Amino acid sequence: MKKSDDRPSTELATAIAFLIDRRQHPDWYAANVHPWSQFVAAPSWRLAKQLLKVDREQVSVIVERFVGQALGSRDPVAWLCLGKVRQDRGDHLRAIEAFTYLVDRDLDFKAMYNVGVSLVALGELDKARRAFVQVLELRPGDSYAAKALAELPP
Repeated sequence: MKKSDDRPSTELATAIAFLIDRRQHPDWYAANVHPWSQFVAAPSWRLAKQLLKVDREQVSVIVERFVGQALGSRDPVAWLCLGKVRQDRGDHLRAIEAFTYLVDRDLDFKAMYNVGVSLVALGELDKARRAFVQVLELRPGDSYAAKALAELPP
Protein backbone atom coordinates (compact mmCIF):
# COMPACT_ATOMS: atom_id res chain seq x y z
CA MET A 1 0.00 0.00 0.00
CA LYS A 2 1.43 3.38 -1.01
CA LYS A 3 1.62 6.17 1.56
CA SER A 4 -0.05 9.49 0.86
CA ASP A 5 2.46 12.28 0.15
CA ASP A 6 1.19 14.50 2.98
CA ARG A 7 1.09 11.74 5.58
CA PRO A 8 3.73 12.01 8.32
CA SER A 9 6.49 9.44 8.32
CA THR A 10 6.26 8.48 11.98
CA GLU A 11 8.12 5.31 12.79
CA LEU A 12 6.17 2.63 14.62
CA ALA A 13 8.72 2.55 17.47
CA THR A 14 8.27 6.31 18.02
CA ALA A 15 4.48 6.00 18.07
CA ILE A 16 4.65 3.11 20.54
CA ALA A 17 7.06 5.05 22.78
CA PHE A 18 4.63 7.96 22.78
CA LEU A 19 1.72 5.70 23.74
CA ILE A 20 3.78 4.17 26.55
CA ASP A 21 4.74 7.65 27.81
CA ARG A 22 1.07 8.65 27.66
CA ARG A 23 0.09 5.70 29.83
CA GLN A 24 3.01 5.89 32.26
CA HIS A 25 3.02 9.68 32.60
CA PRO A 26 -0.60 10.85 32.40
CA ASP A 27 0.19 14.18 34.08
CA TRP A 28 2.82 14.96 31.45
CA TYR A 29 0.37 13.98 28.71
CA ALA A 30 -2.43 16.12 30.18
CA ALA A 31 -0.19 19.17 30.48
CA ASN A 32 1.88 18.93 27.31
CA VAL A 33 0.12 16.89 24.65
CA HIS A 34 -3.61 16.94 25.38
CA PRO A 35 -4.00 20.71 24.72
CA TRP A 36 -2.46 20.20 21.26
CA SER A 37 -4.75 17.25 20.63
CA GLN A 38 -7.77 19.37 21.55
CA PHE A 39 -6.51 22.24 19.40
CA VAL A 40 -6.06 20.06 16.33
CA ALA A 41 -9.54 18.60 16.85
CA ALA A 42 -11.23 22.00 17.25
CA PRO A 43 -9.10 25.15 16.82
CA SER A 44 -10.16 27.94 19.18
CA TRP A 45 -8.57 31.19 20.29
CA ARG A 46 -8.85 30.07 23.94
CA LEU A 47 -6.46 27.18 23.25
CA ALA A 48 -4.37 29.08 20.68
CA LYS A 49 -3.47 31.78 23.24
CA GLN A 50 -1.98 29.14 25.54
CA LEU A 51 -0.17 27.27 22.81
CA LEU A 52 1.30 30.37 21.15
CA LYS A 53 3.59 30.60 24.20
CA VAL A 54 4.87 27.09 23.46
CA ASP A 55 5.24 27.12 19.67
CA ARG A 56 3.89 30.01 17.59
CA GLU A 57 4.79 28.39 14.29
CA GLN A 58 2.94 25.14 15.03
CA VAL A 59 -0.18 27.03 16.10
CA SER A 60 -0.12 28.97 12.86
CA VAL A 61 0.42 25.84 10.76
CA ILE A 62 -2.44 24.01 12.49
CA VAL A 63 -4.92 26.87 12.15
CA GLU A 64 -4.05 27.62 8.55
CA ARG A 65 -4.24 23.94 7.64
CA PHE A 66 -7.50 23.11 9.37
CA VAL A 67 -9.36 26.40 8.96
CA GLY A 68 -7.66 28.57 6.36
CA GLN A 69 -7.19 25.83 3.78
CA ALA A 70 -10.49 24.12 4.58
CA LEU A 71 -12.56 27.06 3.47
CA GLY A 72 -15.63 24.86 3.71
CA SER A 73 -15.36 25.09 7.49
CA ARG A 74 -18.33 26.92 8.93
CA ASP A 75 -17.29 26.89 12.58
CA PRO A 76 -17.28 30.52 13.77
CA VAL A 77 -14.98 29.68 16.71
CA ALA A 78 -12.38 28.30 14.30
CA TRP A 79 -12.70 31.31 11.97
CA LEU A 80 -12.28 33.75 14.87
CA CYS A 81 -9.19 31.76 15.89
CA LEU A 82 -7.82 31.97 12.35
CA GLY A 83 -8.21 35.74 12.32
CA LYS A 84 -6.66 36.16 15.77
CA VAL A 85 -3.67 33.95 14.89
CA ARG A 86 -3.14 35.93 11.70
CA GLN A 87 -3.31 39.14 13.74
CA ASP A 88 -0.78 37.72 16.18
CA ARG A 89 1.73 37.14 13.41
CA GLY A 90 1.07 40.61 11.93
CA ASP A 91 -0.80 39.40 8.85
CA HIS A 92 -3.59 41.97 9.22
CA LEU A 93 -4.93 41.90 5.67
CA ARG A 94 -5.55 38.15 5.86
CA ALA A 95 -6.88 38.51 9.42
CA ILE A 96 -9.47 40.96 8.10
CA GLU A 97 -10.49 38.37 5.48
CA ALA A 98 -11.22 35.82 8.21
CA PHE A 99 -13.08 38.30 10.41
CA THR A 100 -15.07 39.62 7.44
CA TYR A 101 -16.26 36.09 6.73
CA LEU A 102 -17.84 36.06 10.20
CA VAL A 103 -19.22 39.59 9.95
CA ASP A 104 -20.83 38.79 6.60
CA ARG A 105 -22.40 35.63 8.05
CA ASP A 106 -24.03 37.09 11.13
CA LEU A 107 -22.63 40.50 12.11
CA ASP A 108 -20.39 38.98 14.78
CA PHE A 109 -19.40 41.87 17.07
CA LYS A 110 -16.13 40.18 18.18
CA ALA A 111 -15.09 39.78 14.56
CA MET A 112 -16.08 43.37 13.75
CA TYR A 113 -14.03 44.61 16.73
CA ASN A 114 -11.03 42.66 15.44
CA VAL A 115 -11.50 44.10 11.96
CA GLY A 116 -11.11 47.48 13.65
CA VAL A 117 -7.97 46.35 15.50
CA SER A 118 -6.36 45.17 12.27
CA LEU A 119 -7.38 48.34 10.46
CA VAL A 120 -5.67 50.39 13.19
CA ALA A 121 -2.53 48.29 12.72
CA LEU A 122 -2.70 49.01 8.97
CA GLY A 123 -3.14 52.74 9.59
CA GLU A 124 -6.69 52.79 8.21
CA LEU A 125 -8.04 54.90 11.08
CA ASP A 126 -11.28 56.11 9.46
CA LYS A 127 -12.27 52.56 8.54
CA ALA A 128 -11.28 51.38 12.02
CA ARG A 129 -13.44 54.09 13.57
CA ARG A 130 -16.42 52.91 11.52
CA ALA A 131 -15.79 49.31 12.61
CA PHE A 132 -15.72 50.26 16.31
CA VAL A 133 -18.88 52.36 15.90
CA GLN A 134 -20.57 49.39 14.26
CA VAL A 135 -19.58 47.21 17.24
CA LEU A 136 -21.16 49.75 19.58
CA GLU A 137 -24.32 49.73 17.45
CA LEU A 138 -24.46 45.93 17.66
CA ARG A 139 -23.52 45.81 21.33
CA PRO A 140 -24.08 49.16 23.07
CA GLY A 141 -21.71 49.70 25.94
CA ASP A 142 -19.03 47.31 24.67
CA SER A 143 -16.04 48.46 26.74
CA TYR A 144 -13.38 47.21 24.31
CA ALA A 145 -14.87 49.03 21.32
CA ALA A 146 -15.51 52.18 23.38
CA LYS A 147 -11.90 52.18 24.63
CA ALA A 148 -10.49 51.56 21.14
CA LEU A 149 -12.63 54.36 19.72
CA ALA A 150 -11.55 56.75 22.49
CA GLU A 151 -7.86 55.96 21.82
CA LEU A 152 -8.09 56.78 18.10
CA PRO A 153 -6.73 60.20 17.19
CA PRO A 154 -9.40 62.72 16.11
